[in-house]
Amino acid sequence: MKKILLTSLVAMGVATAASAGAINDNPLYLPTAGTFYSVTDLVTDTAFEGAGLGTQFGYGITNKLAVYVGTSVALYDEFNEFAWSSVDLGAAFRALDMGNWKADIVGNLTVLGNNFYDKDANLYTWSAGVRGGYVTRDWTLAGSVVYGYTNTEAFNWGDEGLRSLALGLSGQYLIDNNWNVVAGLTYDILSITDGVPTDADTLTGKLGVNYNFTDDMYLGGYVTYEFLQDGDKDVGLGVRFGVQF
Repeated sequence: MKKILLTSLVAMGVATAASAGAINDNPLYLPTAGTFYSVTDLVTDTAFEGAGLGTQFGYGITNKLAVYVGTSVALYDEFNEFAWSSVDLGAAFRALDMGNWKADIVGNLTVLGNNFYDKDANLYTWSAGVRGGYVTRDWTLAGSVVYGYTNTEAFNWGDEGLRSLALGLSGQYLIDNNWNVVAGLTYDILSITDGVPTDADTLTGKLGVNYNFTDDMYLGGYVTYEFLQDGDKDVGLGVRFGVQF
């Protein structure tokens, strides 16, 4: 369980990267044409039984289209076990750019597992959705809806897979040219088949603060609180470093 939770924290931390012209953890960040970026997260939980390290590396093909790759590793079971836990491929297309209003179409393939040469040891998740919101000079408010399908084979889209729907709400407020605060909620709704228990919905909250050294580099820290439908709770701690060039 700890490995799964840590991996999900890495995934959540890397899923939103960085605002127009600057990288600063804005939930509607999209790199401009010819711009590379990377965002790296180090996460743990308050029990300090493990840690996860994830990174995402992306590139702006045009001012409206960006692609990225990502990966994460996990230490779990009181740091006695190590796993290369996920690989991501994804893209985002800005379908709406009308003044302060922004909206993106997003898609992603995630391979989750500790043995990428054995398909029976992996889970493959295809996801697609939209994210959008309102961006001003001082604050951003954004929402997202992402549908996911998970199976043990990349192209096995039969009835035995796991279907999910992630509903997100996030915001950012710029205190000054250096400091900003971010917050968000994500509700993951799972629909699982083949007799697997369905009490797996989760609600995850996030609160963080970031410091920009320049428009092209920032460092942040955040806390996450995850509520599981079965009553379990998990508190996570994370540090994030982002850069564009």
